[in-house]
Amino acid sequence: MPKRDDAYMAKQRLKIQEVALSCFKQKGFRATTMKFIGEEASLSIGALYTHFKTKHEIIDAIISAMDDHRDTVNIKSVDFFNEMLHQACEDFTDTQNPNLKLNVNLIGAALEDDKLKAIASRSSQHTLNHWIKGLKGLKIKGQLAKEYDIEMGVKLIHALLTGTMINIQFTSSMTKEHLAHLLDAEIRKMRPKAESITD
Repeated sequence: MPKRDDAYMAKQRLKIQEVALSCFKQKGFRATTMKFIGEEASLSIGALYTHFKTKHEIIDAIISAMDDHRDTVNIKSVDFFNEMLHQACEDFTDTQNPNLKLNVNLIGAALEDDKLKAIASRSSQHTLNHWIKGLKGLKIKGQLAKEYDIEMGVKLIHALLTGTMINIQFTSSMTKEHLAHLLDAEIRKMRPKAESITD
């Protein structure tokens, strides 16, 4: 068989990631096997192993691509960050959202899987670093309250979003409205005093 060029190999890797993501949403991470991914992608197990040796390598590639895409988003204002958080609020409280179900499934699987835990931990830190970098830029421009503790703030927001994502699977004690109210309170702390008073 002739050697495939780089463009073909990259296209195959992307196809595998897309198929695997669909498999993970359908069956969950733990129940999805490399054999099943290969069958769904119409690839032999040997062809699949040419690109990825394990499903951990596949989910790592998927999450890394998401992290890279997140890096392209410029947090250009507090209002923009607020919109980002409220979109996350919608996504994280929609129990019919397949992405939400997958996230919860991955968190559950990571509790018993050190490799997956390391991937999830790295991605969470990547998100925090992106937010911190963006908000520091706003503080330099004078768009953020001087006294606002950025690192503590983003950790609180991340904990609120992650906690709600898990909580809503088991109980209705934390609603979209509750989360939106808490996020709004944190956003108000970010705004410079004069701006906050006029909100």
